Amino acid sequence: WIRNCMKGHADCHQPSYTALPSRLVDVGSADSQKLKLVETRGIEGTYFTLSHCWGGNQPLKTTKATLRERMGGIKWESLPKTFQDAVTITRKLRMQYIWIDSLCIVQDDADDWETEAANMGAIYEASLLTISASIASNPNHGIFSHRLQPNKICGGPKSDIPLLTRAWAYQERLLATRVLHYLPDELFWECRSAIRCECGVYRNQAEPSRLAIEPWRWTVIELKMWPQIVAEYSARDLTFRKDRLPALSGVARQLHTSNPSMQYLAGLWLDHLPEALLWQGPLGSRDSQPGAQTPSWSWTSLEG
Repeated sequence: WIRNCMKGHADCHQPSYTALPSRLVDVGSADSQKLKLVETRGIEGTYFTLSHCWGGNQPLKTTKATLRERMGGIKWESLPKTFQDAVTITRKLRMQYIWIDSLCIVQDDADDWETEAANMGAIYEASLLTISASIASNPNHGIFSHRLQPNKICGGPKSDIPLLTRAWAYQERLLATRVLHYLPDELFWECRSAIRCECGVYRNQAEPSRLAIEPWRWTVIELKMWPQIVAEYSARDLTFRKDRLPALSGVARQLHTSNPSMQYLAGLWLDHLPEALLWQGPLGSRDSQPGAQTPSWSWTSLEG
Protein backbone atom coordinates (compact mmCIF):
# COMPACT_ATOMS: atom_id res chain seq x y z
CA TRP A 1 0.00 0.00 0.00
CA ILE A 2 2.77 2.44 0.90
CA ARG A 3 4.77 1.66 -2.22
CA ASN A 4 1.75 1.91 -4.52
CA CYS A 5 0.73 5.21 -2.96
CA MET A 6 4.18 6.77 -3.24
CA LYS A 7 4.61 5.65 -6.85
CA GLY A 8 1.14 6.06 -8.27
CA HIS A 9 -0.89 8.68 -6.36
CA ALA A 10 -0.42 12.22 -7.61
CA ASP A 11 -2.60 13.67 -4.84
CA CYS A 12 -0.36 12.05 -2.23
CA HIS A 13 2.93 13.29 -3.66
CA GLN A 14 5.52 14.41 -1.11
CA PRO A 15 9.12 15.56 -1.53
CA SER A 16 11.66 12.76 -1.20
CA TYR A 17 12.97 14.53 1.89
CA THR A 18 11.31 17.11 4.10
CA ALA A 19 12.44 19.30 6.97
CA LEU A 20 12.17 17.11 10.06
CA PRO A 21 10.27 18.12 13.20
CA SER A 22 12.34 19.65 16.00
CA ARG A 23 12.63 16.31 17.80
CA LEU A 24 12.09 12.69 16.82
CA VAL A 25 12.48 9.29 18.42
CA ASP A 26 15.34 7.42 16.76
CA VAL A 27 14.22 3.77 16.91
CA GLY A 28 17.58 2.27 15.96
CA SER A 29 17.68 -1.05 14.10
CA ALA A 30 15.18 -3.90 14.07
CA ASP A 31 17.48 -6.16 16.08
CA SER A 32 18.31 -3.53 18.68
CA GLN A 33 16.48 -2.37 21.78
CA LYS A 34 18.25 0.99 21.72
CA LEU A 35 16.24 4.12 21.07
CA LYS A 36 16.60 7.77 21.97
CA LEU A 37 15.17 11.23 21.47
CA VAL A 38 17.11 13.36 18.98
CA GLU A 39 17.06 17.03 18.04
CA THR A 40 17.08 17.34 14.26
CA ARG A 41 18.44 20.90 14.01
CA GLY A 42 16.86 21.60 10.63
CA ILE A 43 18.06 18.54 8.73
CA GLU A 44 15.87 16.86 6.13
CA GLY A 45 14.67 13.28 5.98
CA THR A 46 11.59 11.07 6.38
CA TYR A 47 9.70 9.88 9.44
CA PHE A 48 6.50 8.29 10.74
CA THR A 49 3.99 9.75 13.19
CA LEU A 50 1.84 8.09 15.86
CA SER A 51 -1.79 9.01 16.45
CA HIS A 52 -2.98 7.69 19.82
CA CYS A 53 -5.24 8.29 22.81
CA TRP A 54 -3.66 9.66 25.94
CA GLY A 55 -6.65 8.43 27.96
CA GLY A 56 -6.75 8.54 31.74
CA ASN A 57 -3.26 7.07 31.99
CA GLN A 58 -0.77 9.72 30.94
CA PRO A 59 1.88 8.31 28.60
CA LEU A 60 5.61 8.51 29.11
CA LYS A 61 6.43 12.21 28.75
CA THR A 62 9.42 14.42 28.09
CA THR A 63 9.79 17.27 30.58
CA LYS A 64 12.47 19.85 31.24
CA ALA A 65 13.89 17.53 33.88
CA THR A 66 13.96 14.44 31.62
CA LEU A 67 14.91 15.98 28.24
CA ARG A 68 18.63 15.25 28.55
CA GLU A 69 17.90 11.74 29.84
CA ARG A 70 15.61 11.00 26.87
CA MET A 71 18.35 12.16 24.47
CA GLY A 72 20.80 9.83 26.15
CA GLY A 73 18.51 6.88 25.66
CA ILE A 74 15.01 5.58 26.39
CA LYS A 75 14.68 2.22 28.08
CA TRP A 76 12.42 -0.19 26.22
CA GLU A 77 10.66 -1.31 29.39
CA SER A 78 9.78 2.32 30.22
CA LEU A 79 7.67 2.64 27.07
CA PRO A 80 3.93 1.96 27.38
CA LYS A 81 2.70 -0.91 25.18
CA THR A 82 1.26 1.36 22.46
CA PHE A 83 4.62 3.11 22.08
CA GLN A 84 6.47 -0.22 22.00
CA ASP A 85 4.18 -1.47 19.23
CA ALA A 86 4.64 1.78 17.25
CA VAL A 87 8.42 1.42 17.49
CA THR A 88 8.18 -2.21 16.37
CA ILE A 89 6.10 -1.20 13.31
CA THR A 90 8.54 1.60 12.50
CA ARG A 91 11.50 -0.77 12.66
CA LYS A 92 9.77 -3.47 10.61
CA LEU A 93 9.04 -0.92 7.88
CA ARG A 94 12.69 0.18 7.98
CA MET A 95 12.06 3.75 9.07
CA GLN A 96 14.55 5.33 11.47
CA TYR A 97 12.40 8.01 13.05
CA ILE A 98 8.93 8.34 14.56
CA TRP A 99 7.24 11.41 16.05
CA ILE A 100 5.29 10.76 19.27
CA ASP A 101 3.74 13.87 20.77
CA SER A 102 4.32 13.19 24.47
CA LEU A 103 7.99 12.39 23.87
CA CYS A 104 8.86 14.95 21.19
CA ILE A 105 7.25 17.96 22.88
CA VAL A 106 8.57 19.17 26.25
CA GLN A 107 5.29 18.94 28.10
CA ASP A 108 6.00 21.38 30.93
CA ASP A 109 7.64 24.03 28.71
CA ALA A 110 4.86 26.42 27.63
CA ASP A 111 6.92 28.01 24.85
CA ASP A 112 7.97 24.66 23.41
CA TRP A 113 4.41 23.30 23.63
CA GLU A 114 2.94 26.33 21.86
CA THR A 115 5.56 26.19 19.11
CA GLU A 116 5.21 22.47 18.48
CA ALA A 117 1.40 22.44 18.79
CA ALA A 118 1.24 25.17 16.15
CA ASN A 119 3.32 22.97 13.82
CA MET A 120 1.45 19.75 14.54
CA GLY A 121 -0.70 19.88 11.42
CA ALA A 122 2.39 20.25 9.24
CA ILE A 123 4.13 17.45 11.13
CA TYR A 124 1.36 14.96 10.34
CA GLU A 125 0.99 16.18 6.76
CA ALA A 126 4.70 15.77 6.01
CA SER A 127 4.95 12.37 7.71
CA LEU A 128 5.46 9.47 5.33
CA LEU A 129 2.93 7.43 7.31
CA THR A 130 0.73 7.97 10.36
CA ILE A 131 0.34 4.86 12.49
CA SER A 132 -3.14 5.00 14.01
CA ALA A 133 -3.53 3.17 17.32
CA SER A 134 -7.24 3.12 16.60
CA ILE A 135 -8.48 0.61 19.16
CA ALA A 136 -6.24 1.67 22.06
CA SER A 137 -8.12 3.74 24.64
CA ASN A 138 -4.88 4.48 26.51
CA PRO A 139 -1.11 4.06 25.99
CA ASN A 140 -0.98 0.79 27.91
CA HIS A 141 -3.46 -0.99 25.62
CA GLY A 142 -1.14 -1.56 22.67
CA ILE A 143 -1.77 -1.32 18.92
CA PHE A 144 -2.09 -4.99 18.01
CA SER A 145 -5.06 -7.21 18.82
CA HIS A 146 -6.36 -10.73 18.37
CA ARG A 147 -8.50 -10.63 15.27
CA LEU A 148 -12.21 -10.97 15.84
CA GLN A 149 -14.86 -9.88 13.35
CA PRO A 150 -15.17 -6.99 10.88
CA ASN A 151 -15.33 -3.58 12.52
CA LYS A 152 -16.61 -0.29 11.18
CA ILE A 153 -14.53 2.85 11.02
CA CYS A 154 -16.64 5.97 11.15
CA GLY A 155 -16.02 9.62 11.88
CA GLY A 156 -19.05 10.14 14.10
CA PRO A 157 -18.98 10.67 17.85
CA LYS A 158 -20.58 7.27 18.57
CA SER A 159 -17.77 5.31 16.96
CA ASP A 160 -16.69 2.21 18.87
CA ILE A 161 -13.09 2.91 17.82
CA PRO A 162 -11.59 4.81 20.80
CA LEU A 163 -9.17 6.97 18.82
CA LEU A 164 -11.95 8.27 16.54
CA THR A 165 -13.72 9.84 19.53
CA ARG A 166 -10.73 12.09 20.32
CA ALA A 167 -10.50 15.69 19.12
CA TRP A 168 -6.72 15.80 18.60
CA ALA A 169 -6.92 12.61 16.53
CA TYR A 170 -9.56 14.20 14.28
CA GLN A 171 -7.08 16.83 13.09
CA GLU A 172 -4.28 14.28 12.81
CA ARG A 173 -6.39 12.04 10.60
CA LEU A 174 -7.68 14.93 8.51
CA LEU A 175 -4.24 16.35 7.73
CA ALA A 176 -2.12 13.20 7.47
CA THR A 177 -1.15 12.21 3.93
CA ARG A 178 -1.39 8.48 4.75
CA VAL A 179 -2.98 6.73 7.73
CA LEU A 180 -2.72 3.06 8.62
CA HIS A 181 -5.43 2.03 11.11
CA TYR A 182 -4.88 -1.02 13.29
CA LEU A 183 -8.40 -2.40 13.86
CA PRO A 184 -9.52 -5.51 15.75
CA ASP A 185 -9.79 -7.65 12.64
CA GLU A 186 -7.68 -6.03 9.93
CA LEU A 187 -5.52 -3.17 8.73
CA PHE A 188 -7.30 -0.27 7.07
CA TRP A 189 -5.50 2.24 4.82
CA GLU A 190 -6.48 5.83 4.03
CA CYS A 191 -4.61 8.27 1.82
CA ARG A 192 -5.65 11.23 -0.30
CA SER A 193 -6.24 9.04 -3.31
CA ALA A 194 -7.50 5.70 -2.08
CA ILE A 195 -8.80 3.54 0.72
CA ARG A 196 -7.76 -0.06 1.20
CA CYS A 197 -8.53 -2.85 3.64
CA GLU A 198 -7.44 -6.44 3.99
CA CYS A 199 -11.00 -7.69 3.46
CA GLY A 200 -10.92 -6.09 0.00
CA VAL A 201 -14.25 -4.27 0.18
CA TYR A 202 -15.84 -1.52 2.21
CA ARG A 203 -19.36 -0.27 2.68
CA ASN A 204 -20.97 3.08 3.30
CA GLN A 205 -24.21 3.99 5.01
CA ALA A 206 -26.05 4.09 1.70
CA GLU A 207 -25.19 0.43 1.15
CA PRO A 208 -25.51 -1.23 4.58
CA SER A 209 -25.70 -4.70 3.03
CA ARG A 210 -22.07 -4.59 1.93
CA LEU A 211 -19.67 -5.97 4.50
CA ALA A 212 -16.67 -3.78 5.01
CA ILE A 213 -15.41 -0.56 6.56
CA GLU A 214 -16.84 2.89 6.17
CA PRO A 215 -14.12 5.32 5.01
CA TRP A 216 -13.85 9.03 5.73
CA ARG A 217 -11.34 11.23 3.94
CA TRP A 218 -11.12 14.39 1.90
CA THR A 219 -8.57 14.80 -0.86
CA VAL A 220 -8.52 18.59 -0.40
CA ILE A 221 -9.73 20.58 2.60
CA GLU A 222 -11.75 23.60 1.45
CA LEU A 223 -13.16 26.53 3.40
CA LYS A 224 -16.73 25.58 2.50
CA MET A 225 -16.23 22.41 4.56
CA TRP A 226 -15.65 24.39 7.77
CA PRO A 227 -19.20 23.97 9.21
CA GLN A 228 -18.93 20.20 8.77
CA ILE A 229 -15.42 20.17 10.23
CA VAL A 230 -16.62 22.12 13.28
CA ALA A 231 -19.63 19.85 13.78
CA GLU A 232 -17.53 16.67 13.64
CA TYR A 233 -14.65 18.08 15.68
CA SER A 234 -16.80 19.56 18.45
CA ALA A 235 -18.51 16.20 18.99
CA ARG A 236 -15.20 14.67 20.05
CA ASP A 237 -13.56 14.48 23.45
CA LEU A 238 -10.66 16.48 24.87
CA THR A 239 -8.74 15.68 28.03
CA PHE A 240 -7.86 19.35 28.55
CA ARG A 241 -10.41 21.98 27.64
CA LYS A 242 -7.66 24.54 26.98
CA ASP A 243 -6.80 22.47 23.87
CA ARG A 244 -10.14 23.29 22.18
CA LEU A 245 -8.60 25.78 19.74
CA PRO A 246 -5.05 24.35 19.50
CA ALA A 247 -6.35 20.89 18.55
CA LEU A 248 -7.92 22.35 15.39
CA SER A 249 -5.31 25.02 14.69
CA GLY A 250 -3.48 22.92 12.10
CA VAL A 251 -6.60 22.65 9.95
CA ALA A 252 -7.26 26.38 10.34
CA ARG A 253 -3.67 27.19 9.39
CA GLN A 254 -3.88 25.06 6.24
CA LEU A 255 -7.12 26.76 5.22
CA HIS A 256 -5.60 30.20 5.85
CA THR A 257 -2.60 29.28 3.67
CA SER A 258 -5.04 28.49 0.84
CA ASN A 259 -7.12 31.61 1.61
CA PRO A 260 -4.64 34.24 2.87
CA SER A 261 -7.19 37.07 2.73
CA MET A 262 -9.45 35.28 5.22
CA GLN A 263 -9.07 36.15 8.89
CA TYR A 264 -9.51 33.42 11.49
CA LEU A 265 -11.25 34.45 14.71
CA ALA A 266 -11.32 31.82 17.48
CA GLY A 267 -13.06 29.12 15.44
CA LEU A 268 -14.87 31.41 12.98
CA TRP A 269 -13.87 33.11 9.72
CA LEU A 270 -14.35 36.87 9.38
CA ASP A 271 -15.83 36.66 5.88
CA HIS A 272 -18.46 34.23 7.20
CA LEU A 273 -19.81 36.79 9.66
CA PRO A 274 -22.46 37.58 10.72
CA GLU A 275 -24.06 34.30 9.56
CA ALA A 276 -21.37 32.24 11.32
CA LEU A 277 -22.60 33.60 14.66
CA LEU A 278 -25.89 31.75 14.18
CA TRP A 279 -24.61 28.51 15.67
CA GLN A 280 -26.47 26.30 18.10
CA GLY A 281 -24.92 23.90 20.55
CA PRO A 282 -26.17 20.37 21.23
CA LEU A 283 -28.77 19.68 23.91
CA GLY A 284 -27.13 19.66 27.31
CA SER A 285 -24.24 21.95 26.38
CA ARG A 286 -23.62 25.05 28.46
CA ASP A 287 -21.71 28.29 28.23
CA SER A 288 -18.16 28.24 29.47
CA GLN A 289 -17.37 29.44 32.95
CA PRO A 290 -15.80 32.84 33.74
CA GLY A 291 -12.12 32.89 32.91
CA ALA A 292 -12.50 30.61 29.88
CA GLN A 293 -9.87 31.04 27.16
CA THR A 294 -12.37 31.42 24.31
CA PRO A 295 -14.81 34.27 23.55
CA SER A 296 -18.49 33.81 24.34
CA TRP A 297 -19.55 34.44 20.72
CA SER A 298 -17.57 31.44 19.44
CA TRP A 299 -18.80 27.82 19.38
CA THR A 300 -15.59 26.99 21.24
CA SER A 301 -17.05 28.62 24.36
CA LEU A 302 -19.50 25.75 24.90
CA GLU A 303 -18.86 23.09 27.53
CA GLY A 304 -20.14 19.54 27.17
